[in-house]
Amino acid sequence: MLFILFFFMSCSFFKAEAFFSEKIKKVRNSSQGNVFFNQISGNSFYQKPNLKAENLKSAKLENRRILIDQAMKQFDSVCVSFKQKNSDLSFIEGRFVLKKPFFKAQYLPPAAPIVLETSGGMIVRSNPLTEEVDSFEIDKTPLYPLLQKESLFKKAVVTKIYNKYDQTGQYIFVEVRPINDPEGGRVTLLFKKVNCKLKLTGWMIRDAQERLTIVTFSKVESLSPQKK
Repeated sequence: MLFILFFFMSCSFFKAEAFFSEKIKKVRNSSQGNVFFNQISGNSFYQKPNLKAENLKSAKLENRRILIDQAMKQFDSVCVSFKQKNSDLSFIEGRFVLKKPFFKAQYLPPAAPIVLETSGGMIVRSNPLTEEVDSFEIDKTPLYPLLQKESLFKKAVVTKIYNKYDQTGQYIFVEVRPINDPEGGRVTLLFKKVNCKLKLTGWMIRDAQERLTIVTFSKVESLSPQKK
């Protein structure tokens, strides 16, 4: 008699255990259960990843990259008049021609008639008055990403992208540095948002000695043949 009673009690116990195990499994797999079991295990800040927000962020970043590449493509062949602010707070004006990968810039009087020009993988700086000549490897200068026809994101390391607003509108700053010389300085490209597109309006170059040069475009003329 005791054996039969013990047998039925054991069966009831195992049925109850199976029932509650199944209930616990269902609760654990629910969203509320996830929170509960993580709370009792010490992880009270558990949250499921917000895939929708991550996808939107990724899509926004990709769209911005496309706009930046399109703006740089419009800059493949141009003649630009510019104003330059140097690290000593002096201002000079000049003009450059860019036909990627060719680049030639010259400062206007009263500044010294310094000429910067690409030649065989080098950037040559010369002063006709003093006959001084210096040269630097292009791929180790902050100008390198600007002289490439390929996507900016393939030819440089993009270290920062951020927005700024003023009374004239929205600006996007893109900080890049050469792939081959991470310590050689960096350039920050300045884009203005115009009618859902980006327009390159200048750049800031910070060299390896942390000297800052700011270049602002005053006039940009396309040298590309006009499509009819």
